Amino acid sequence: MEVLADILAATRIGAAIYGRVELRPPFAMGFERQSKTGFHVVERGRCVLTLATSAHEPGRGESLVLEEGDVVMFPRGWTHTISDRAERVSSPYAEVLAEQRARRRGEPQAVLVCGAYGLDPETPHLLLAALPAWIHVPRARATRPLTRVVELLLAEIDSTQPGASTAARRLLDVLFIHVLRDWLARQPTESRGWLVALRDPALQRVLGAIHADPTRAWSLPVLAREAAVSRATLARRFADDVGEPPLAYVRRWRLTLAAQALRETQRPVAAIAELVGYGSTEAFQKAFSRDRGLSPSADRRAHERPSD
Repeated sequence: MEVLADILAATRIGAAIYGRVELRPPFAMGFERQSKTGFHVVERGRCVLTLATSAHEPGRGESLVLEEGDVVMFPRGWTHTISDRAERVSSPYAEVLAEQRARRRGEPQAVLVCGAYGLDPETPHLLLAALPAWIHVPRARATRPLTRVVELLLAEIDSTQPGASTAARRLLDVLFIHVLRDWLARQPTESRGWLVALRDPALQRVLGAIHADPTRAWSLPVLAREAAVSRATLARRFADDVGEPPLAYVRRWRLTLAAQALRETQRPVAAIAELVGYGSTEAFQKAFSRDRGLSPSADRRAHERPSD
């Protein structure tokens, strides 16, 4: 799962946001967010989740009743509605939240902890594209470790101890990984795809090696030795499950790490080129521009936050 954690860290933008919401009928909160990973944990009560084509078009998609203790994750964008009844017309999340805070009478039908963090839309990862629109883990099926993560998350959200906010945000990453583990464990053995590749010992070794040392001068023979299989076998299995040839993945991962460094540090472009394994700044700039459509410097400017 270290590879999953690496991917999550490299494609995420900014800190996670989260909060607790008490919901009293009638309610229908519309969420419309692309390029975000989001989740809901039902702390108490029940509600209806409807996956929609738009936050303002309820009922156009699968509906699901969420019960106390359930967790639902949206790995790659979350356009949906949370309501007391599936047929209700939704309003934007912020409007419903303000209205709910204004009338705090009676017992809430549902208490949810909701959270999200941004994903860089210009650095999509094949893993995220391979995931379903949502992953639902009912309380009755949750593993003990996942249940403990939820308990710890709720405790940190309530805590006034130093570092509680930092702990809660880190637990969101752990929650994501445990939900993916649950999904992976339920995939048929004959399935193909990115996460299923993590169940293949040979591909596990190769992906782990690439992520542990992305700057190494990788070649197909070297990677095949890491996998303990022939070059032809590795090339075929890697392309089938990961979605591209091994060396194409190495290049893509290096550029993903470069994009992260441009967003999160002030290192010079030349230093970032060296950091991700390019022998020259010129070669790095050409590769980055070809992949992203912007030069490294322009990409950095595009992600700069306005000063206060």
